Parts: sequence; structure tokens; C-alpha cells
Amino acid sequence: MPEQATDPLRAMLVRAVAREAAAHRDVVRLVRAMLTGGTPEHEVQHVVRRWHERFAELRDDPSVGPVPGGFSDDTAYRIAQRYAAGLIPRGQMLEELGRWEYAPPGELPEHEGDDLYLENPGSFDDQVGRALDADLIDDADYEAVLATYRGRFPS
Repeated sequence: MPEQATDPLRAMLVRAVAREAAAHRDVVRLVRAMLTGGTPEHEVQHVVRRWHERFAELRDDPSVGPVPGGFSDDTAYRIAQRYAAGLIPRGQMLEELGRWEYAPPGELPEHEGDDLYLENPGSFDDQVGRALDADLIDDADYEAVLATYRGRFPS
């Protein structure tokens, strides 16, 4: 768990929210896997009866993608979320974020004096920067991932 969340209740809330988000994605992926594997829909619905009214939402949730091989979730931000939830150890989180294929960085402003930075979805700033802002990782985690990320590109 990141060091930055110094208020114990805030740290507990960050962790609980991260767990809930990760659990939702796990449920969606398991529902899909069972259906793809041939389990009849009514059997899957029985298992997820708590969400029975929302079964189609779970099955068809477009926000949950497949997990690339060798990673613990489908985006770098969500990998950090799993770490904050206590579902993966720090070393695994650092290793996965260090080798994630990020989108190119956002664009700098066209005019001098503009302070609007156009962040590119999927970029390092979008994924790892947002994880830092959300207290999913701390400054030391961010710096470690950044050093690995920068080390991938020879000067």
C-alpha cells in the first residue's frame, strides 16, 4: 500500500475502492470465461444471483478488456489498483508497470503561455500519473517505474 495515504481511514478507503473495482473486473472476466467455456447461461446467472438483474451488464461490460499475457490486469492503472488493493505484491506491480506498452505521450501546447497539456489516453502520464494522483502508488513507486520506463529508450 502506498505510503502517501497517511490518514488511516483514507488509506483504508483507497484500498477498499481498489478491491471493489478489481473484484468487478474479475467477475466480468469469469462470467465471460464460463460462457465461452460452454457453461449454460442460467447456471452462470445462478452463481451471480446477486447481480441477476444486471447479468447482461456483467456479460457485456465494454470497460473490461482481456488481460494481456504476463500481466495482472488490462491497463497499467488497473495493475496499480490491484497493488493498492493488496492483490499483488509491490515487486510484481513495479515489474509489470515497467514493461507495460504505453501509448505515446500527450502533446505539449502549441502556443507559448498555454498551460493545457493534452494527455494521451493510455500514455505513461495517463496511467501511472493517474495512479499516483489516486494514491494507488506512492512517489517512490512512481519514480521506480519511471526509471524503468525511461531506461527502455536509449538516449
